[in-house]
Amino acid sequence: MAIRIVCGTAEDGRRGIQVIEPMLEESEESYQIFFQSLRERGLITPNAVII
Repeated sequence: MAIRIVCGTAEDGRRGIQVIEPMLEESEESYQIFFQSLRERGLITPNAVII
């Protein structure tokens, strides 16, 4: 099992870990669900994504 970690920078420049969660599988569907959950939490279009 892998661990998914999302780090981000707020508009005011503060940086921090936004999400830490287990990654049970790596599939297109699991990433779609994950990114949808980030949008529901208020994520705007990111400048960069590193997978």
